[in-house]
Amino acid sequence: MCGVVGCVSFEREVPVKQCEKALKTLRHRGPDDFGMASTRNTCFGHSRLSILGPTAIAARQPAHDENHLLTFNGEIYNYQELASELFSFGVTSSGLSDTEVLFQCLIHWGVEKTLPKLDGMFAFGFYDKIKRELTLARDRIGEKPLYWAYCDERLWFASEIKALLVASEVSSDPNLNRIDDYFYTGKVNGSETLFADVYEIEPGTILKYSLAKGPEIKSYWQIEKAFEADLKQMSPKLFLDDMTKAVSQRNLSDVPSGILMSGGIDSITLVDLQAGIMGGGPLNLLFADNFNKQLSERTDVDLYLDSARTRFECVDFNLHAEFQDITTYLKNLEQLVWIYDEPIQFQNSIHLMGLCKTASELGLKVLFSGEGMDELLYGYVRFDRTQKLVKKAKTRVEAISQLYHGAGINNLALINRLTNGLVAGKETSQPWIWLEKHADQPLDLLQLVFSQKYRLQMLLQRQDRVGMSQGIEIRVPFLAPWFVSQINSLPNCNKFDNNNSQTKVILRQAMKNRLPERILTKRKDGFPTDVGDWMHGVHFRNLVFERVEDQNSFTQKYLDGGFALGILEEHFSRRENHSTLIWQLFALELWHECFADFSRRHQAIV
Repeated sequence: MCGVVGCVSFEREVPVKQCEKALKTLRHRGPDDFGMASTRNTCFGHSRLSILGPTAIAARQPAHDENHLLTFNGEIYNYQELASELFSFGVTSSGLSDTEVLFQCLIHWGVEKTLPKLDGMFAFGFYDKIKRELTLARDRIGEKPLYWAYCDERLWFASEIKALLVASEVSSDPNLNRIDDYFYTGKVNGSETLFADVYEIEPGTILKYSLAKGPEIKSYWQIEKAFEADLKQMSPKLFLDDMTKAVSQRNLSDVPSGILMSGGIDSITLVDLQAGIMGGGPLNLLFADNFNKQLSERTDVDLYLDSARTRFECVDFNLHAEFQDITTYLKNLEQLVWIYDEPIQFQNSIHLMGLCKTASELGLKVLFSGEGMDELLYGYVRFDRTQKLVKKAKTRVEAISQLYHGAGINNLALINRLTNGLVAGKETSQPWIWLEKHADQPLDLLQLVFSQKYRLQMLLQRQDRVGMSQGIEIRVPFLAPWFVSQINSLPNCNKFDNNNSQTKVILRQAMKNRLPERILTKRKDGFPTDVGDWMHGVHFRNLVFERVEDQNSFTQKYLDGGFALGILEEHFSRRENHSTLIWQLFALELWHECFADFSRRHQAIV
């Protein structure tokens, strides 16, 4: 896993020193190697985390010849098959690097013919000097990030937003039109970001930039194809085979790896599949525990491991449990704010960061995660709750609103008052417009595809930013695009049992004889942490009030500051529980504190 940065201009000289500054901000993403390649009108940079071919010369980036430049972040899992295909056309490679193979594919077939052939997670910039054309591309599901901005006749791109702010004259002004989207969902969704002048390349999308046409954006793969699928049931045996195949394909690595583990069925299934695929040897498991024993999932983890050690006698299960007290938590939070670029949506992101730190100390470079299965197999309780509310809706707009908010409408009145008169309105946002366009699709599938297209991006952003903060690549094998398409073609009876309100039906059936009954039947806990307890304490209260009351705070400058303080008073006096909204305000203030005075901040870092 790596960091990429680049600049192309057809009218002006490219500032190489600014590219170098931008690359330095991404050193956490790739501490193993750094590279720059430039012409008068083009500059590409790359910071490398060596996973495949760690010592191979062909893996060094940016890859370039006299007519082409490539800077690439990610993994191409089928690169050896692609190398064989290229060989049949007379194109040879060392076979040691997916970077080398991708570069040759792009030269030989071109970008648009290459993309459908790739099985991987990736974001890259590719420049064709003959065509004088830049192409930016992102993987189908959105595992790897890519951002861009256009400023002073130059197009900049990078793996993280901060690199764009450091390199160019792009403003760090907030995107006030979409601040309600942040409060509703935790993220500005679609191609916009919380920075007014910075945009995100969406999953399955390419941006082409040429002198003749300027920036052009189009999709090369669409999650919406699920609406055209022929829905057919699948046997638990075939589902298990497909899961195993997806995990096995993503095991490609030349460095040590581990697994992020909780007491839930998704991560335990991943551990079980990996143990079976490995057959023997050490298996490192990273687990975030809690001081509050009512929140701890350790009992479920131990329950599974006791059974697994009997079944997989040759596998050495090494469980590394990690606790964080509030002091450690806040210290890690301060570091992660800078890494994250946008407000940290999830309180447990800091616990994930602790696990990644532990993994790095153990010498691991790759961690596997069971993320994504909830979005595929109807795993959230809110899906069922939303369906019931949508069916009761009296108008199309009310139905769309329930889908957009995911039945999480308890804070709507507070958010509307808090952002009164400031925003463009949710009805103009990309997710709302998308729902309007597809509102006539079957409700159960519409929910899942919407969640995969938009809500899943928050989780993938967390995986990327937190992992990269510690030089760790996090892989999500259940989000292999072919596997996603396969599951999206299943009828809802394979996913949700209406009679028993049971989620992930086919997963539970597939693992029936492999996991303990308690794991198979337990409800989703959602990565619980001690933070919920801390959020009512005096220490946390003081931290939040200190920031929200400050006259330079985001709240006082842009929101209804007095009303915000009233929300805080209600929460900390325990008259109401506004934990989610309080966290969003706190995270927003930490982000604003970090990026509002950006020149001062990045000078200290760089």
